[in-house]
Amino acid sequence: MLTFLHCMAGPCPMCSESNDTDDAKEEPAQERPRQILGAITASGLHISALFTCLMLAADALMGTSPEKGSQMERIGSILKELGVLGGNAITCFIVVPAMVSQAWMVLQRGWVVQCLRTTMLQR
Repeated sequence: MLTFLHCMAGPCPMCSESNDTDDAKEEPAQERPRQILGAITASGLHISALFTCLMLAADALMGTSPEKGSQMERIGSILKELGVLGGNAITCFIVVPAMVSQAWMVLQRGWVVQCLRTTMLQR
């Protein structure tokens, strides 16, 4: 969410190193949504990787529990389920919709369709 807000706001004037040559180059208006969706996808994948690390830590906690049914094993089980749920939720509700939107924008440009037609005609 923070990455999305940061991308919408644009570069921070205090953080960016601006010079006169950078100001002359402006991005096309169509490239901005693709950059935002790319940032959302990357952030979602990073967050999903953190949930995977949580699952690995939970497995380690469950593996080192002194006896079956102990409180450590229960906590590890809950953390593992939390990791699975969180990773799947991030993937389903953030990463996949952002990737579909990005693919849709690319397909609307038409160059992919034109490349596919050219490839099919060559066969």
